[in-house]
Amino acid sequence: MTDIFLSRPTDVPENQQQGLNNLQTLLNFAELNPRTLGSTDYPNESPLNEIIQILQTCSGMLVLGYPKFIVEQGLVKGVKITEPIKLASEWNQIEATLAYSSQMPLLIICDKGVSFGFFDRGAANCFVHEVDFSDPQWCMSVPIQGAIQKWKERIAEYNKRKKNETKHTEESKRKLISLKNDLLEMLEKKVYNKKHNQSVNPNFDYSAANLGSGCVSPLSEFLHRNVETAYEQNMRRSGNKTKNQVLNELNESYPDVYAKLVELFDREGFNKEDFDKCFEI
Repeated sequence: MTDIFLSRPTDVPENQQQGLNNLQTLLNFAELNPRTLGSTDYPNESPLNEIIQILQTCSGMLVLGYPKFIVEQGLVKGVKITEPIKLASEWNQIEATLAYSSQMPLLIICDKGVSFGFFDRGAANCFVHEVDFSDPQWCMSVPIQGAIQKWKERIAEYNKRKKNETKHTEESKRKLISLKNDLLEMLEKKVYNKKHNQSVNPNFDYSAANLGSGCVSPLSEFLHRNVETAYEQNMRRSGNKTKNQVLNELNESYPDVYAKLVELFDREGFNKEDFDKCFEI
């Protein structure tokens, strides 16, 4: 079963309840599990926070615009209305906005005459289907059946895209961890410690004696791409990454991380915790 968010009122008029029941049966038959705050899920926090949390586990949203308000007298943009205006719940608008902003597949169905916001044609890049919610068989009509099928196909595509994005994110994190370990190993190769007045190997620039107890000098020179030395040539021939390769990969694939390292290495001192924070993305 695929979780979908069903945006609807907690209670609907008695003459429209059977049509809603039939829709929920149809969704279950299509292996779609409708979730609604106040019906299938109950809040422990503010309603908006709960809605956001539920949406994070859903793959699509079905908005049902039941009329909540009927305005018979008044002005719209300064013009007196000539016929009643049906307005759906404000939560329909909020929930639809959250789904639309996250590019989640959206299906909008409303009762005849419901308008404004997402229920106005052209307000969003999705078609608004208008039906008679008092008809118990409204969800069985050919247009609605076809719309649900198309929406379900879009849900499948959405899930596939999300899965690929998650896979890409995991691979990216693994690569970053590998580069971090490579860089850390290089930093610990040679010792530069003012206390012991040890010399610096110019072929390898600076490194840290013990990142755990804090570096005692700036390491900005370490981030300079040095001319390939005999050491780097041997590293490359043995199949190991060279310092230049690691720095290039960091700068190209993770520019934000590289910028943090540049800033950190210009400081007078830092420790392993500071180093690790640079790699948090």
